[in-house]
Amino acid sequence: MTHPTHLPNKPLLRIDEVAGYVDLPNKNLFTPTEVAKYFFVTRKTVYEWVKNKDLTAFKVRRAIRITRESILKHNQELLRKD
Repeated sequence: MTHPTHLPNKPLLRIDEVAGYVDLPNKNLFTPTEVAKYFFVTRKTVYEWVKNKDLTAFKVRRAIRITRESILKHNQELLRKD
């Protein structure tokens, strides 16, 4: 049995998973979990952003929902910091 001497020529990650790029679904309100996945951060970080007013959120019954507009705005602010 021969062993390959090089790695296969295929990417380890899809391009939409690289450098924090993920398409934001076309809807207006998002859960903290969805926002965490979008930014590649923990839910705790998302809750801190809401607490610090970095993201605009609303309570829907007992659940928190974050607006699409504030997600896109926060993303632009983070990109400017880099």
